[in-house]
Amino acid sequence: MEQERKRSWQNGWNTMPGIKKGQDYSKQQRYPDFIIPHFATQSGKNSNYYYAIYRILIKLREALNIKQKVELLEEKLRRYFQYWLEICSRQLEQQIINGAETIYDKVILVFEGIDNFREILDMHREANVNFWLPKYFPTNIKVIVTAERQSSSMRLLKPDCQVIPIVSDKAYMKQMVNNHLGKNLFIQEFDHILDIFIQLNYKVRNQPLFVRSYFSVFVPYPTDGVVEENEIDISFIQKILNSLTLDHFKKMKVVEDLFQFQLEIFSKAELLDKEKFKNVLLVLALTQKGLTYQEIESVCDITQQEWKRFLVFFKVYIMKHRDLWLIHNEIFKKVVINQYYTDVHSILELHDKIAASIDKITPNSIRKLEEQNISIIQCKELLRPKRSYKYNRKLLTLVQSFQQI
Repeated sequence: MEQERKRSWQNGWNTMPGIKKGQDYSKQQRYPDFIIPHFATQSGKNSNYYYAIYRILIKLREALNIKQKVELLEEKLRRYFQYWLEICSRQLEQQIINGAETIYDKVILVFEGIDNFREILDMHREANVNFWLPKYFPTNIKVIVTAERQSSSMRLLKPDCQVIPIVSDKAYMKQMVNNHLGKNLFIQEFDHILDIFIQLNYKVRNQPLFVRSYFSVFVPYPTDGVVEENEIDISFIQKILNSLTLDHFKKMKVVEDLFQFQLEIFSKAELLDKEKFKNVLLVLALTQKGLTYQEIESVCDITQQEWKRFLVFFKVYIMKHRDLWLIHNEIFKKVVINQYYTDVHSILELHDKIAASIDKITPNSIRKLEEQNISIIQCKELLRPKRSYKYNRKLLTLVQSFQQI
């Protein structure tokens, strides 16, 4: 290592990737880290820890020029995660000897919202972090995670980890609000919404997700291709928002309280029928790959106008990708599930409707098979073993139909 540094000094640092030409090594201090972030709060496959492990290992394999292939089998991914990290750690130590084009100091894995990883067969249950995350990491691999204070992941990780509370930046919060109010908004009279926010508890006002969710819902804005200004009756929006008072928000302490209130007030606001409102949210929470508007319309029996009204206030929690819609905010999804995932019979009916609607109106595709498969598996999880024969037959029929493609 020392000989390499001396040789690089003579060559003007030209052979030292990650080091600026002409800059003293002592000022640079060390090579850059290779940072891999993963955002589990974005829902969908991002809340699948197998996918997270696979994604991380693929990036490490490419960055460190490791020849060994990454296994696609889910259980092997989990079982050999630590083994792979040890290979990467050793590779980091051998970079200069191996003539690596780019040299890194350490690998830093960042799991944002680690408590949002879900169990594979029970998407409503937080994954056990002790089951898939290694207890110890190699010397050159560092890990940073974020988690809600009351989550199971925090409880399991806290005894062996250094915990650093995240403190919000006042200037950043102010900029966030100003940026939002500077958008093209549906309404121009929002002073009372701003007044309510200013009077909220200081701790609440300094939670970034709370601030974003408060203003995006209560001071809504049009979005091209999602819900546009000419599609909505502005007086309808204003009427709903004028009913808000400080008393509605006084007892809120965390963002889940805000989500709960939003579900409550908009279920009564005639955006759409109360039962339809619940079903739309559940369908968007239950889907794994996303559903088309036609599929949502078929399952929930809604109109285009009702859908657009719903999107005015809830699009901030929903992602549209390749015409597929799903809830991408995992925290909001948990609140929806806790609120509405109560009657087993109605949930079974909803799963049945999803599978039947997709089968009826959607051409055969991998996405179609996966979505129907997930609906049937979740139905089986809700039923006692002796009652799941019907869904085993459905799954077999699905597989047989796709073998003909």
